[in-house]
Parts: sequence; C-alpha cells; structure tokens
Amino acid sequence: MKVTILGKGLAGVITAMYWHIYKPDAQLEIIFDASVPTQPVGSGSWPTLARMLSMLYGWKIDWANNPFNATPKLGIMYEGWGDTDQWFHPFEFSDVAMHFDPRALQEHFCASNIANIVEKRVVDYNDVDADIVFDCTGFPDDFDHYTELRNPLNRVMLADKPVEPSSPWTRAVATPHGWCFVIPLADRTQLGYLFNNNVTPDEQARSDFGERFDVDGINQTFSFRNYCANQPIIDDRVFLNGNKLFFIELMEATSVSGYTLWAKLAMQVACGEMPAEAAVTHMHSVVRENMNFILYHYQFGSRYKTPFWQYAKTLAVDDPYLSQLMATGLRRADMRYGFHQMPSVMNMYDALGPLGTPDSIFQAIKNPA
Repeated sequence: MKVTILGKGLAGVITAMYWHIYKPDAQLEIIFDASVPTQPVGSGSWPTLARMLSMLYGWKIDWANNPFNATPKLGIMYEGWGDTDQWFHPFEFSDVAMHFDPRALQEHFCASNIANIVEKRVVDYNDVDADIVFDCTGFPDDFDHYTELRNPLNRVMLADKPVEPSSPWTRAVATPHGWCFVIPLADRTQLGYLFNNNVTPDEQARSDFGERFDVDGINQTFSFRNYCANQPIIDDRVFLNGNKLFFIELMEATSVSGYTLWAKLAMQVACGEMPAEAAVTHMHSVVRENMNFILYHYQFGSRYKTPFWQYAKTLAVDDPYLSQLMATGLRRADMRYGFHQMPSVMNMYDALGPLGTPDSIFQAIKNPA
C-alpha cells in the first residue's frame, strides 16, 4: 500500500510516524511545497508523541541528546484561572510528554529516510499516484464545508526569550485579555499570547504582552479560526488531517492529539477495519467534546474581571453529558471525554468546581438531554 502525505508540517510528520510504526510495510511518501511555510506553533504535546518517538528511534534519542530541543513535560500549570491562584493538570505519574521545536522535529524526520520526500506543488488529488492520500497542507482556503467550533480566542502573538530557570511543565497564565502559554525549550523559552481581536486591539495586547512577560519583540502575529471539516474523507481515499481537518486554540495541545487519533482512524478505514461513516462520526464527536472540555475552563472566569472574561463566560458548555460524567466522580483511565481520560476531566473539576448547582447536575443525570 502506498500512502502519500501532502505537507511536511507537524501533522504530516505525525501521520507518517503513525503509519510507519503500525503499518511498517506501507510505502510512505511526503510531498511538500517549499513555498508554503510550516506553522511555528505546536511546541507542546501529550505523552502519545513521546511514546511514538521512542518506538521510532529507540535509544538513539534521549532528554540530554535529541535534535529537536526537547524538554520533559509533566503537565500544565494553570495560573490565575477560576478562583484559585494556580492549579496543576498532571499527566499520569509514569507518563511524560515533551516540549519541542516542531520545525526541528519535522526536519529530523524528513532526513531519516523513513519516507520518500518529494518537493513539488500538487493542485489536484487526481495527480497523486497513491492508494491513500493525506492532505496536511495547512489551513483551508475557505470554510464553506467546515463547522465552527465555539471558542473565545482568534489571535495569537508569538515571542521567544532566552532560557530561564523553569519547571518541567507548560505554564498557562491567565491575562486580562485571554491567556499566555510559556514553554521551556532546551535553547529558548517560547511564549504565545492568545486573545480575541474583536475585544482587544492588537496595540493593547502587544503592550500587555511586553509588560507582563518582559517580552522585547514579537516574532509573529496571526489570526485563526476554530473549526472542523464536515467531510474529512474525499472520494474514499483522501483524508484531511492537520489544520485542514480541524483547529482549535492551543490549550492542552489537543490539536496534536486529534491529528494522531485521525491517523489511527484513517488507517482502520483504509484497512477495512472500520466503516468510513463510523470513523467520521467518532471524530466529530470527540472534537465536539474537546470543544466543551476547553470551554469549561473559561466558565469560572479568572482573577481578571475584564470584557474578555465576561465574553468568554457567555460561551456555555452545551453538553449535559460532561456534567453527568463529573457528577459520577469516576476517575477511570479507560473512560474518556474528548481526547482526555477521566482522571484529567476530574482534575479540572476538582480545580474549578461544578457548573451550576448540585441539584441541577443531578437533575441532568435523571433527565439527560
């Protein structure tokens, strides 16, 4: 089976990795357009990616010697969210994820000879000679065939600072205009200031970013939309992945987990192990649950009583099942909501609290929508 991946960004490389590990007899090809730059974000991850790299490279890489500036990531520290000063979302004690330079990871993989790398521009799927095609070429040109995912953010400013004394986790710091991620890499500290430019002008965001985080210059500013493809399988052989499939703000690095899950589901479809319709339905369900998981974080506000946080709290969680799960108190790792295992969901519940009153929660259990 020949599998061609269009695009050598993070989603393209993750897709190729997954197929090489779990379908090693597949012939892999990555076609990329050199005139299209890859996105400079995606420096956070889940333990799944570290496990895949370990399976791929074994003892050839480690935390002291790796080519993509990786550092251990043990979880996410939320600062200023809800009524608490800070709270920690850990990974399981035996698990470790990583912070990394996505471009360095992409270049390292493409130089590994695992996949045949071809530089050319593809304008028509019919021009691709392959059994299976993954379109990982980035954000769509239009959103006519996409569903919007509700989220309060639509813009990010990126900056780098020198390496600082840090802890092995991502910081998610609430600000008056949204929040900022702080990621400790081996060669620098990466920051991303997320906000909504319909609420906060760029000038105000830039000023707060600089003053609050001692940032001298901004590398890049770009807008984004939160969305999911309605039909991620085209003509039975083309699978959208990466930002072509879906995108949601950077909290918890859930997009990376989504790209990995879809690579798995697409493999099952391609190998006749799952109907295409079932795979699409499952992916849509998980993405929607993930949207509500993220929105839950905003429902309790932050230490800032500002227009952004007032707006964010209006984007209500619209899935009663999430409150039903939390009310059970179950913390089983074999149960999931969205991309997250129940211990992570309950960790959020413990830190932020329940939505509504206890009576309303148990009423939802008795009379689910």
